[in-house]
Amino acid sequence: LHHLIRSLPRNHVTIVLGDFNVDLLDSPNHEILTTMNQFGFDQLIPKPTTDYGSLLDHVCMNQDWRPQVTVTDCYFSNHDVVCVSLKF
Repeated sequence: LHHLIRSLPRNHVTIVLGDFNVDLLDSPNHEILTTMNQFGFDQLIPKPTTDYGSLLDHVCMNQDWRPQVTVTDCYFSNHDVVCVSLKF
């Protein structure tokens, strides 16, 4: 992750997202979050994204834009649907 983030252009709006299999509610100081913060990324989802109450699905952004992030229940998965909406 560190290598990937270092390779990204700093002057572009960048979103890093996905199922990282790290529960940030259980491990708020995890290395993934620390690395993202070191490179100016903020984690945008503050609540659980699974049926088990864990926050495994992350959306991190490197600019001060604050997109609308919606977490919605999904009947066919134990993970919720995460929708990120940016206004340009």
